[in-house]
Amino acid sequence: MSNQLFGFLNASNNSYKQHMESPGHSALVLFAIEISEKWHEVVSRPGIGNPAPSILMSSGLCNWMACVQLSLSGEFFPVPPLCRSTIESALYAHVVAQSDENFARWSAPPKDHRHKITAKEGIRALRALSWPDVDELEKEYEEFIAFGAHPNRKGIARQLSIQENSGVTGMELSAVQPPSGKTVLPIAMALSCGIRACQIYAITIGDVEYSAWASGIRARLLKHLDDTFNSAMRGEANSGWVPAKR
Repeated sequence: MSNQLFGFLNASNNSYKQHMESPGHSALVLFAIEISEKWHEVVSRPGIGNPAPSILMSSGLCNWMACVQLSLSGEFFPVPPLCRSTIESALYAHVVAQSDENFARWSAPPKDHRHKITAKEGIRALRALSWPDVDELEKEYEEFIAFGAHPNRKGIARQLSIQENSGVTGMELSAVQPPSGKTVLPIAMALSCGIRACQIYAITIGDVEYSAWASGIRARLLKHLDDTFNSAMRGEANSGWVPAKR
């Protein structure tokens, strides 16, 4: 193991401990626990028929838990790609659940990429159901791309610090950061995308109670972020991403 990698792993572990002990950030862990428990409870129900949607959502849960762990370590770079992948698992589950033909397109993907299952297809299907949050979902999905699911300027710029020393300007890229208003953003991203995935799956399986829970915890999360980190989150709004507030 190189010294550089060992240093990164130590910094990540230390930052995780600091985030867990920070009163403002540790409170967000309670939201993560509730989301994880509810998500696991629903996908663990005995299924009938096509198992793919439940499998996809179980995979999305594993992906999302890794996303939460990294966000609570003060790491920003891996969070947007994992958020995007989490949402895609839910969107794929929604499309695959619609028909045996769609299940076949997922389980044995056609060689022609134009006929493969896509996240955009899932968004179109939700729009056809007149789901009121679909426009917000699409915007958030695109922002995950802008913030780092693709190596765009916006995601990298957030991690840059510029310093001047003896008239010389230097730049440093921070892979791991301690608790601050700045690290609220990746945690909020992770929590919000988990709730969005649960909302999509609730629609997919037609579970009204699950849907009501997902909408309720989203409202509670947004209120907590606004009440606790209002100035920090408003600052991030100028950067392009805060959870949409209904």
